[in-house]
Amino acid sequence: MFWGVRRATRTVRPRPSTLEPLASAIDNVVWSVPYLDQAIEQFVERMGFPLLYGPSEGEPAMRVADIGLGSAWIRLVEYPHWPSSQPISLALRSSMPLDDAEICARQRGFESGGVFVSSGRDDSRLPLISFVLLRGVVSPTASGVLLVKYFHKVQAQRVSECVRFFDSPAAAYGVLGLTSVRAEVSVEDGVDRWTRLLGQEPGSCRNCWKLAEGGIVEVVLGSEDRISSLVLHAANTRVLQGAWRDTGIATKLCDETLMVEPSSAAGLRLQIRPRN
Repeated sequence: MFWGVRRATRTVRPRPSTLEPLASAIDNVVWSVPYLDQAIEQFVERMGFPLLYGPSEGEPAMRVADIGLGSAWIRLVEYPHWPSSQPISLALRSSMPLDDAEICARQRGFESGGVFVSSGRDDSRLPLISFVLLRGVVSPTASGVLLVKYFHKVQAQRVSECVRFFDSPAAAYGVLGLTSVRAEVSVEDGVDRWTRLLGQEPGSCRNCWKLAEGGIVEVVLGSEDRISSLVLHAANTRVLQGAWRDTGIATKLCDETLMVEPSSAAGLRLQIRPRN
């Protein structure tokens, strides 16, 4: 979810190779929550993640807060017109100039409304970015993946915000940060959509793509096309489970992977895996 105006797409630049990756890192995930204040209390006060921005009013009847997850972040949005406890979009940092990325995405069969520039808000904590919203990645028809580029003057601010995670209680509990985003596809052919977007074959793990500058995209066969969950790493999941139990966070341990009960995470699906 971003606010911006469309910029005319330039076509004079040579077209990049269709094999070149379009994304270099996971940047953020936008997730709709039913009650923003409750979500902040669970993520910040109980799990210990840093509050980077908000809560703030957005469009009419919309409230927003940004939570730091290490090198990436999650935007929690309370908006009555969106389904509750649902992922809205996945933002990936573009690995090339956005005009080129937009052309390349169209060559690979994805729909785009063009390159947009966001002026952000009056509060300078929200960075100024440009972005492309793609249709046909998460599912054949729906939007849900953005390619983003930050303007140079806000790069340092973004790095500074990410560093705040490492001074947070969550880091003291042993959380190492966001590792990957899991997506579900309803048919096996859906994996091809992600292969075309990321411009490379999966790595050693089947249907897992490690991005050059940080983060992994995992794709699994499921009941529907969606962004399904966020995966973090921790130094010791059993120790983390005990620390979170003391703050009222309900979890269960499955083969050393800590699963946070959605009711304790504003409806989000979180997995915390032990560090390899």
